[in-house]
Formats: sequence, structure tokens, C-alpha cells
Amino acid sequence: MQVVLISGTSSGIGRETADYLAKRGFRVFAGARQPARAAVLAETGRRLGLPLEVVPLDVDDPESVARAVERVVSRAGRLDAVINNAAVGFFGPVELTTDDQIRRIFETNVLGAWRLTRAALPYLRRTAGTVVQISSVQGRLVAPFAGLYAASKWALEAFSEALRAEVKPFGVRVVVIEPGFVLTPFLRRRQSVQIAPDSPYAAEEAALLPRIERAAEGGAPPSTVAAAVYRALTDPRVPFRMPVGPDARLSPVPAQAVAGRHRLRCDRSAAHRPPQGARTAPRPTSRHHPRRLAAQSAAGPSTRTRWATGHAAQSLSRHHRRWR
Repeated sequence: MQVVLISGTSSGIGRETADYLAKRGFRVFAGARQPARAAVLAETGRRLGLPLEVVPLDVDDPESVARAVERVVSRAGRLDAVINNAAVGFFGPVELTTDDQIRRIFETNVLGAWRLTRAALPYLRRTAGTVVQISSVQGRLVAPFAGLYAASKWALEAFSEALRAEVKPFGVRVVVIEPGFVLTPFLRRRQSVQIAPDSPYAAEEAALLPRIERAAEGGAPPSTVAAAVYRALTDPRVPFRMPVGPDARLSPVPAQAVAGRHRLRCDRSAAHRPPQGARTAPRPTSRHHPRRLAAQSAAGPSTRTRWATGHAAQSLSRHHRRWR
């Protein structure tokens, strides 16, 4: 029986995931900043006899994080997975976002996940466990007025990429779940900037909010995210990033909102194109064209040739080792 600690289980994805895993044989410790708000989850666990226990966990408080991890290990004797789900939403233009709001979002969405992961890793190394990060499709593509929330998710994914490489030698896996719109109270409870009617951003907000609300109405049920988490914990072949929901997989984002990292790829390719009107030599069409053969000879063996040679050498080496 795997022992799992989940943050942010008072409602939404966290509550659904805790219930989903407990019903499938996991021993679940459901972390909640206000345990009273997780009373429904605790009552369900008691009524159905599920291996589920609610523990106080405020990821903004280092002492609360340490106490929660210690309680799990003392009661269960081990820790196999930590699921960083606690997060705060935000909506507002970059210009009107205050320093306090930036600190508040990053405190929970980035530092909170970092604290819990850091506290759990000594125990996850012992069990070759798993870290599951609940990110967002906004961790890859950014829409207007979502700059702060997306920045926190990009930061979460950035440190997860580094963590993945760092803990791989210990057998610890890291998986990032990227949901699109999900039918939870998260969107309604998000923090936002109060935009005055005479603000230069008022018209854009008025046009954007109805589109967001319509998209949210067609969101995926939270059980789809819970199922993705279950798969991440039970299938070692899952990819590092797991988009969840049709909008997350398709990512229908307006061109002007496409993330800069994708624009950069286009800019780099454009930098290697010759200037307009410049005369360039025609590209040889045959593999045996004299000019192409001369260029290949000067450049040395191609990447494909080097790869094939190295691959053959590795295969031969494995063959010899097998028969030693």
C-alpha cells in the first residue's frame, strides 16, 4: 500500500484526488490548511472505511509542512509520494499587479510546493517514491491577464525539471500534471485586480471574462485529473508532462498570447534565413551532386553517420559483454 501526502485537499482537485486514491488502495494523508473545510472528505473516509486521514498542512508555513511530513512518517512508517496541489489563482494585467500580490501567489504556488517537496525528499529516496506537481496548461502557454498565475506555474515546472534530473539517480520520479479548465470552485475563488471603469484595461477585461467563463463551463471533471495522478503513481512509463483535458491537449490560445519560448524558436529560425533579395546558390537536389559531395567531404561524417557508428559500437559492445 503506497502512502501519499496531498496538499490542498479542502475542495476541488485535491479533494477528488484524495478520495480517488483512497478508494484504490492508497493510504492517503489529505493535507488541508483548515481541516474543518475537509470535514466532508474525512467523514466520507470514515463512513466507507477508507485509508484516509486529514492532517493540518499550510504550505506557506515551514513549521506546518515539517509537522505534516513527520506525522505521516510516524503514523505510516514511510512516504511513497507527495502531491503538490495547493495553489492560488490570480487574474489581472501585469501593470496593475502589486508586489504584495506577486509575493502571495509565489509564496503558495512555488515556495509552498518547494517546501513540501524538500521536506519529503529524504523519505522519498528511501522508497524510490514519486513527486507529482499539479501545474496548469498555463505552465506552457499564457493568456492575457494570467501573467502572474502563469509565471508561478512556469517557475513550478522549471524547478521540477531540475529536480527530475537531480533525483533520478535515487529512483525518485517527478511528474508534472497540466490540467486545462476543470469544473471546480478554483476559478471563482481566484484573487484578482480591481479594474476601474476608466482603466485602459477595462474594455479588454470586459471582453475576456465572458470567454473565460464559457470555456470554464466546458471544463473537465476533477476526476480526470485524479485519474492522471493515479496513473502517474502506478505507471513508471508516463511522460514527464501530462496534459489533462481536451483544451490542455489542444491548447487553443490566440496567436498574440502564445508564450515567448515558442516565439523564440521562430525567431531563431528566422535569424538563419538570408536577407530578402540576397543571391544564394541553388540547393543541390541529388545526394550525388558534386557540390553536395564536396561539402560533405569537407564537413566530415554527418550526424546521422556518427550516430549510426556509435549505435553500432554500443550494440557490438553489449553483444561482447553478453558472451563474456
